[in-house]
Amino acid sequence: MGGRFRRRNGCYCLGELRLPVQAEYCFGRYRWRPLPFHNPLDLWDRLACRLPGDGFERVRCELANGLENMELAFAAWRLKKLPPLGELHGVDPVFFERLSLEGHNLHPGAKTRLSFSPEDSQNYAAELGGEFDLGFVGVRRDFFEQSGEPLERWFKVDLPEGYRPIPVHPFQRRRVLRELYDEEWEAGILVDSPTRIPVRACTSLRTVAPLDRGLPALKLSVDIQTTSTVRSMSPQTVINGPLFSKLLSESAHPPGFVTLSEIGGARLQVKGAHRGRNLCALMRTRLRPEKDEMAVVASSFTSPYPTPKGAASSLLGQIVALGDDGPRAFWQDYVRLLLEGHLELLQRVGLGLEAHLQNCVVGFVRGRPRRLYVRDWGGLRAFEPRLLKHYPDLRLAPDSMTVSGDLETVLKKFSYCLFQNHLAEVARILAEEYGLSEKWMWARVRSQLEASLDEGSLERAFLTRPTLPHKALLKMRLEGSGSDLYEELPNPMAVARRAARPTNPSP
Repeated sequence: MGGRFRRRNGCYCLGELRLPVQAEYCFGRYRWRPLPFHNPLDLWDRLACRLPGDGFERVRCELANGLENMELAFAAWRLKKLPPLGELHGVDPVFFERLSLEGHNLHPGAKTRLSFSPEDSQNYAAELGGEFDLGFVGVRRDFFEQSGEPLERWFKVDLPEGYRPIPVHPFQRRRVLRELYDEEWEAGILVDSPTRIPVRACTSLRTVAPLDRGLPALKLSVDIQTTSTVRSMSPQTVINGPLFSKLLSESAHPPGFVTLSEIGGARLQVKGAHRGRNLCALMRTRLRPEKDEMAVVASSFTSPYPTPKGAASSLLGQIVALGDDGPRAFWQDYVRLLLEGHLELLQRVGLGLEAHLQNCVVGFVRGRPRRLYVRDWGGLRAFEPRLLKHYPDLRLAPDSMTVSGDLETVLKKFSYCLFQNHLAEVARILAEEYGLSEKWMWARVRSQLEASLDEGSLERAFLTRPTLPHKALLKMRLEGSGSDLYEELPNPMAVARRAARPTNPSP
């Protein structure tokens, strides 16, 4: 990276560049004083002489694209007339999916959508409205692969005899399918269907929710890059999703921990890695909140939401204010709800779910976290010896990256998603808006770890060690790596041991 920033006199310094810090939180989160540049591209250009030329230009393009999309998101938010939170119990959870304005909370390309035009974003991005008609393509039976339940059980699609349906995002149909599968169209392996259904985009650009709430949500292939990943879909994801869903539905979970099953998938079965990823879909169980519940995707927590007096603070801050017991009780409930189920699945059957903010929807009742809905098994990690001990007949797709014989590999991904991406963001908001001590908050996390994990277990030793791995996202982009790169950061749960001892600590 051509040098690292060093902390000196309340600033991070690199050469003549000074970035003044107002507050610093665990896992490398900061609140800055006024900075000596207008936007992230100005900073990036000032680092140009220290960065590799090829990597610099590529990442700069991604940053510029993401910045443009973020500006569109906030411009649209300023035009919204949002109702008071207290009126939103039982509302369709897609309402909150559409409030995710900043995108990925850690990735430098948080709102990157390469290949999307501004018009595409206006049409298909959740925070900009994202309501459109979804079409279907018919695949001849001898080229069609199915997993789990058939789509025809839920969707009535007009197709010739001998063809099976796959839902297709309109961007994908217009920009990708004709050229990529030209031979299949000519040979009659693929045909169009006139069937259309109205849908709304969710936080994940490739996931859509039909306006008919009786239908399942759909995860689609979309051949564009968001953050570091092209959002097509691997055959392994299509095949394994319903298998993991069945396994999870048969597992016992703590109260309030709910898994949203991937009930069925379909794909065009053709040769070639790229061609095999771009006509795929999965159906996912639709989240239906209770009448007294607000089901809020955690990736929207940081978004501003107007208070009754007209000012805007974070959505999460406003949710906490709805409760009667204060932020300390909120944090303890949240930690218990998030950790109990995830740690139990990890220790009992070796499943490390990808519990980052976008994959967790929290059910709040009068401002208190009461249910956790978890979703999306494409990025989970499974410890194979433990998984097969409990499910010896499980037959996952060949070459599944989700399965590893190394527990530490599983724990790296698991701990990054659960602690660095998710809990640390919630802790930062509570520290900023309610003045809670991070030391106290992470002591509560450590207490929950010790209550949930066996003493002497490898998981407990890993999660309470002095440092934890975090994804080196910028390094990954510059080096063009397709695999996870990890560095080490101080582990707040390791230094929380003393703070965990008082009976009634004060933040």
